[in-house]
Amino acid sequence: MPVVHIHMWEGRTDDQKSAIAKGVTQALTDAAGIPASATTIIIHDTKKSDWAESGVMASETSHTANRETFSNR
Repeated sequence: MPVVHIHMWEGRTDDQKSAIAKGVTQALTDAAGIPASATTIIIHDTKKSDWAESGVMASETSHTANRETFSNR
């Protein structure tokens, strides 16, 4: 059934990624009635030097600017 790709900056622990996968899986179960056994989660850890938005590399801006620039979607 659903395959969910999560792209985020690297740096989360395995425990954090596990919690994200469990939360997304539960959200699909709650919202759409999809059984957990039918859900696949793929987490893509991306270095900030490999991520750009509006022509600006994430690695070239401060953490605060990253949050403001890359999270206002």
